[in-house]
Amino acid sequence: MKKGQAAIETLTTVGIAVVFIIPILLFYFVTAGYSYENVEKYQADSTVKNLAHTMNLVFIEGENSSRTILLNLPSSTKSFGVNEGGEVFIRLELSSGIYETSYPLINNETESFEVTDRKGLVRFEVINSGAGVAGG
Repeated sequence: MKKGQAAIETLTTVGIAVVFIIPILLFYFVTAGYSYENVEKYQADSTVKNLAHTMNLVFIEGENSSRTILLNLPSSTKSFGVNEGGEVFIRLELSSGIYETSYPLINNETESFEVTDRKGLVRFEVINSGAGVAGG
C-alpha cells in the first residue's frame, strides 16, 4: 500500500465520521435548549398553582391567618403577582417570546400586586388581615 492511498483512506474515514457526528450534535444542542424552556414553563405553572393554593387556603382559614412558603421562580422570571381579575400570574421572558400563565383565586377581591426582578428561591408570606389576603 502506498502512502498516498493510506492518507486518502484515512481522510475518507474521518470525513464520513464527521458527516454523521455533526448533525447528531446539532440536533442534541437544539433539543436541549427547547427542553430547558419547557422545564421553565412547567416550573412557572407549578409556582403559580402553589402560590394560588396557599392564598386560597389562607382566605378559607379566615382573619389573622398566615402562611409562609418558598417559591422557586425560574431564572427567566420577569414578574409575578396577582392581577386585577383575581388571578395569580407569572410572566417569563424566554428566547421564544413572553410566556404568561395564571391560576384563579377563590377571593376575587384580593388586592393586586406585581413583584419584579426576583429569581430563584423566594420566601413569600401570605396574610389574611380581615380586609383581604395579601402577600409579600
